[in-house]
Amino acid sequence: MGMSRDVLERQLSSAKELRDQAGKQLSEQGKTDKEYRKDPKWRQINSTCRRLTRRLARVGDKEQHRVGASADD
Repeated sequence: MGMSRDVLERQLSSAKELRDQAGKQLSEQGKTDKEYRKDPKWRQINSTCRRLTRRLARVGDKEQHRVGASADD
């Protein structure tokens, strides 16, 4: 499931905005940062952020590999 860096960066920024909004709502309810982990909505958004971050790192690794392979030619 390959995607371009631009698409992943856009999705990651959108997911981070959603996570920040969910965190703001939880803090308005009087929840602490540690209590965010117990909220299912926040956990799902946070896992999406982590997944996109890992995929973005993998895209970077592949780009470096391509640069290295083309430099060897």
